[in-house]
Amino acid sequence: MSNLQRAINAIKEGKKTEGKTLLAEILHTDPNNERAWLWMSAAVKNPDNKEECLERVLKLNPDNQPAQRSLASLRKKRGKTPAKPSSKSTSSSTSTATSSEKNRAPTQEEIEHQQKLDEERQKKEEELLKLSKLISYELGEGASSRVLTAKYIKKGFPKESVENLIYELDGKLKPVKNDMSLSNLLFSTKGRITRTTYWLFNLAYFILSLIAVSVDFMLLGGLEGLAQQTQPFFFGIFSGILGLAAFFPSLAIQIKRLHDRDRSGWFLLLYFVPLLNFWVGIEIGFLPGTIGQNQYGPDPRQHNRQKEEIEY
Repeated sequence: MSNLQRAINAIKEGKKTEGKTLLAEILHTDPNNERAWLWMSAAVKNPDNKEECLERVLKLNPDNQPAQRSLASLRKKRGKTPAKPSSKSTSSSTSTATSSEKNRAPTQEEIEHQQKLDEERQKKEEELLKLSKLISYELGEGASSRVLTAKYIKKGFPKESVENLIYELDGKLKPVKNDMSLSNLLFSTKGRITRTTYWLFNLAYFILSLIAVSVDFMLLGGLEGLAQQTQPFFFGIFSGILGLAAFFPSLAIQIKRLHDRDRSGWFLLLYFVPLLNFWVGIEIGFLPGTIGQNQYGPDPRQHNRQKEEIEY
């Protein structure tokens, strides 16, 4: 909670001395703080000091209506009259004074009500900023910006603030171009892929491996043929072909996952270092990629969300 908020709370609770002390500290470092001067007018007791604070507010912002009304009400209660006008402007000043008297000056309660509304709006915006990390995580996990916007507006956050925050985090000013065709996926080391794509590739390779081993096993003659093998390890022709064919695609898939983690493909060399090779596997298979665009390309999760919204 900011010092200004603590000062406002203290004044509302009747601790005007404490609030005045906090406001004095704020105004010492920031003498042009409009809200601090406005609340200082509610904290001080001396009418002259109140008037001085309100005049400072109007000097900073002549259109501040709460300050205008409060100053008019204060001067009316004190019986103050405007400075004597010159003979040339007597008629215009008289008409102005007459029109201002017709408009009833608002009470201090009305001013405090307006200040309360401003305070509540600011509190909502501060809470919304605290949600930025949560929203970033949900966007990183593939949540649609449309769904998140509706979700947080329903919770009572200002629509414009929610849309601006998600717009900024999601980076939707420019359309994402991350067209990962099957040929690019398997035979190119450029770009980024998600953990889902990585594991789907491994699942497909595992199924193809089972089929290849089964075919080799049958061609070999089953268990009897396997028992006659002189080689220490069973190695069939289809299994060998599949292993050679999948070598580069498997390498490309792992490199693109490292790119998603904002790491170079050379990071794979740590596979040859004992113990560290386990961390490489964790990085590639289990850790999420960076949110938004990095040096290796746009966020593939963001691309998927935008495709989903276009289809929607």
